[in-house]
Amino acid sequence: MPGRSRHAWIKLADIEVGERFRKDYGDLESLGKSIDEHGELLQPLVVKETDVAGKYLLLAGGRRYAAHIERGLVEAKADIWPADLTELECRKIELAENIKRKSLTWQEELELTAEVERLLKKEKGDSVTQQQVAELLGKDRTIVTRDLQLSKDMLVVPELREAKTKKDALIKANALRERIIKNEIARRVTAQAGRDRLDTIKKKLADSYVLADCLEYMPTLKEGSFDLVEFDPPYGIGFDKLKVGRSGKMDEGYSYTDFSEVDEYLKFIRQVGTESFRILKDTGWILTWCSVIHAQRTLDVLEEVGFLVNRLPIIWVKPPGSVANNNNPDIAFNVNYEVAVYARKTKLAALNMRGPNSTFHVKGVSSAVRIHPSEKPTSLMGIVLLCFVPSGAKVFCPCAGSGNTLFTGIASKAMTVIGTDTSEAFRNAYLSRVALWNPNDTVLPDQQKEEILS
Repeated sequence: MPGRSRHAWIKLADIEVGERFRKDYGDLESLGKSIDEHGELLQPLVVKETDVAGKYLLLAGGRRYAAHIERGLVEAKADIWPADLTELECRKIELAENIKRKSLTWQEELELTAEVERLLKKEKGDSVTQQQVAELLGKDRTIVTRDLQLSKDMLVVPELREAKTKKDALIKANALRERIIKNEIARRVTAQAGRDRLDTIKKKLADSYVLADCLEYMPTLKEGSFDLVEFDPPYGIGFDKLKVGRSGKMDEGYSYTDFSEVDEYLKFIRQVGTESFRILKDTGWILTWCSVIHAQRTLDVLEEVGFLVNRLPIIWVKPPGSVANNNNPDIAFNVNYEVAVYARKTKLAALNMRGPNSTFHVKGVSSAVRIHPSEKPTSLMGIVLLCFVPSGAKVFCPCAGSGNTLFTGIASKAMTVIGTDTSEAFRNAYLSRVALWNPNDTVLPDQQKEEILS
């Protein structure tokens, strides 16, 4: 950097503020009191000379400058740099000064970092690397790379600026980017679904997930045509507010809404239960996942619509190390199990497997790959489906969610499975699994990814 700076007192009227990266100067009162107390700034303004003698351009210290003006002062102590500083050198000084005092917001720091990269490329060409930008700023390259990407994301999605911290913005940006990728994969899978090149089983998997409200779709289904209804509704316990795992947060990027009132939950069970009774064969079954709190009331509703119920539930026990749910971890034990109740349409119905155990000890889906908050692993669903119906059976899932029941039934059990859900995000995440899955694999997607991660 040419020349060294010099120190002097200069008139505020001789300083041009110019375009500042720091937009919000916050509370100037405390800074003004410091000026009153000490008679001057502990940290000088940073300016550079201009082509006009005795005139300066402010490089850093916009808040200090504003505090002087507010106090009616006419002079300030300044660190003066020569006029031949390049625009890049000016921005570097501004960034360094503000980072030193931690006076930039995270949004302003990102924008200034991006501006330094732009100016460096303007000066040295597009071959400039992010490593060079990092060295110029005295930062780690990975941090600069992340910051530059986030600054670009904010231009596309301005709402990211509203995040409280840079970390929060990064989480939201990564979730949005993942959803965009999955949406594109889903679009391609859907576009290919009618072509001969697409594997037959993948076509079945893609077509099996219907983006629709089950209460609107089920009346279009033929009466007495299904062997099993596998029903995994919102639990009616504020599940969307549960703290899941160590992070205490639900998966970012996917919207899931539970029933806030028990009456709403029971009404939904009755509506789906009534339609399920109609579409099931006389030998058919309904399996309904639910909170243990509502298990008996759920059975009451199913009994009211005509089903022959079994009052004892089946229980999925999640081994140590699996994600557990807890809304009040300070006063309650983690819940490491889920239950499902089941019922048959008539006395003609019989289980496919005689007298299976009512508990299933199966590891849950890793939070790193889970695409739905109440996702059941394919390894569990494979066992559960065969307890009720044989290979080749016809299954309906009113709340398809992650689509793992569809995957299990179609890909490994040779069943015909149809599922509905109103969430395009969940459907697209499922379709991305379909696109990336190799039909020659004996392991299904959620199991495969867990093994890779472990």
